[in-house]
Amino acid sequence: MSENPSPTPDDDPFTPPSYGPPIRPPAPFGPSVPLPGHPAASVPPPGYPAASVPPAGYALPPQYYAGPEDPLVSGNIGGWWNRSLRLLQKAWRPLLAVHLISVPPLEVLTAWAQTAIKDDTDQLKMSDLRTALLRLGLAVLVGGLLTAVVSLASQRILVQAATDRPVSIGAALLEALRRLPALIGWSIPAGLMIVVGFVCCIVPGLYFGAVFTALPAVVLLERGNAIARSFQLLHADFGAALGRIVIYYAVSLLFVLVESPLAGALAAIGTPTAGTVAATLVATAIGLVSAVVIAPMVLTTYADMRARREPFSTAYLAPAE
Repeated sequence: MSENPSPTPDDDPFTPPSYGPPIRPPAPFGPSVPLPGHPAASVPPPGYPAASVPPAGYALPPQYYAGPEDPLVSGNIGGWWNRSLRLLQKAWRPLLAVHLISVPPLEVLTAWAQTAIKDDTDQLKMSDLRTALLRLGLAVLVGGLLTAVVSLASQRILVQAATDRPVSIGAALLEALRRLPALIGWSIPAGLMIVVGFVCCIVPGLYFGAVFTALPAVVLLERGNAIARSFQLLHADFGAALGRIVIYYAVSLLFVLVESPLAGALAAIGTPTAGTVAATLVATAIGLVSAVVIAPMVLTTYADMRARREPFSTAYLAPAE
């Protein structure tokens, strides 16, 4: 699972250049301490060790500190929401196209797994249960792989849109396939932590779920230990991060609450086959809308958390010329 923490530009053309350690976790809209070289820069900010002051002559270019007009980084929850909506408006068509790869197959596989247990049987047969479990396992495996690829590709599409580059679904999918092993590798321990947290006590599970909300963006845009990095980003400003994450999951839950009763009502209409088809179509449509709407929230949440830990702006995500 270990990765090269410093990939070469040829290996990863979108990895931002390294400018050394940050002066300190900056304010949302830029540094509030003098840049190195300024006479006052020799004195560390209150509460920070002297080692946090870079050597004289060191300075980040101004564009690498987020300003009020940064497409991704915001100073408050309202700015985060507005940036998410603007990014959605800008990239919803390619996002919809790429999510067609994962959402419809996942819904079809789920419906296929459910039909293994016949509705007209008074007593559950062991053979039906085995068949259902096998189908469910296949649905989880195939659906999980497709979802992982699309989650990475959607984040790359959003980065392309945020940095005003031409959106290429093909390039996004190729990079997603390239980063897929890393996402799978980091998702396994992250998923285990969430499951164990829910089993032991619900609150730790919710906490770990919040920690790994932006995991696809972390894996796509950074290299190194994605588990430790996710913890660092969340705790850079826990309150600000939690507000965004709660809204992200609230929007996701809203779509689920709309889908479940509607699909259940359609499944009970007409013949079992017709009901299953109708419910699957509705679940697919709502699932597509949900996936497209919440995808920008992952990237903007990641950007906000990172900007509160270190100098960061959308300029970091632009490719080297």
